[in-house]
Amino acid sequence: MLKFKKSKKIYLLITFLIIMMTILIIFGLKNQKDSFVLYPLNFEKYGYDYFVTQNNITEQITKKYTNSQLKKMKSLNLSLNELNQKYPIECLKKTSILVPFEKQKDLYYVVYTSKNKILIMKFNKDGESQGRRIYDFSHSNEFYKKFKTDKTTWKEVHKFDRRAFYSRDLRLYTTMPVSDYSIHYTVDGYVITYEYNDEGIVRDIKVELI
Repeated sequence: MLKFKKSKKIYLLITFLIIMMTILIIFGLKNQKDSFVLYPLNFEKYGYDYFVTQNNITEQITKKYTNSQLKKMKSLNLSLNELNQKYPIECLKKTSILVPFEKQKDLYYVVYTSKNKILIMKFNKDGESQGRRIYDFSHSNEFYKKFKTDKTTWKEVHKFDRRAFYSRDLRLYTTMPVSDYSIHYTVDGYVITYEYNDEGIVRDIKVELI
């Protein structure tokens, strides 16, 4: 009888441990889904929001394309689903932007990278293309910390990073007033936006994950 009770206790203990390990594994998979996803992503089954990530692109993206491949991808007018089938998406993000006469507009954006360039493709909630653009990668986020508001001029930033996107270049193509800003995509996964006043001096700096 004593032997039976001892065996029963061991059996219950083992059963308890198995149940706890199963719960921990399931919980871990649920919270680490980005590490276990299969490509291409199954948008039809899970929808877009399920795969949206907040991770840094340097952690999320494993495949590097060539510059010519990025250029070809940019030229294709594909839906989000079509793009995912042709070029499996590793990094899907979501943002909200203010739109005139509307409260806000939710956009998804996909990121592909080469060694020195980044392709950003935007899509609406229906997966329809809303524009795409290739940017040059700039220095790391650490390099930009020397630029301060009220002390740095547009010319200083431009001299430091000629590969960034500058709104002043738009003045060559439009007669509409264009606010002064520049956008810098860094190699360590950040987008830095500088806004300039009428004198060309930095008035605001925004640092965000791409």
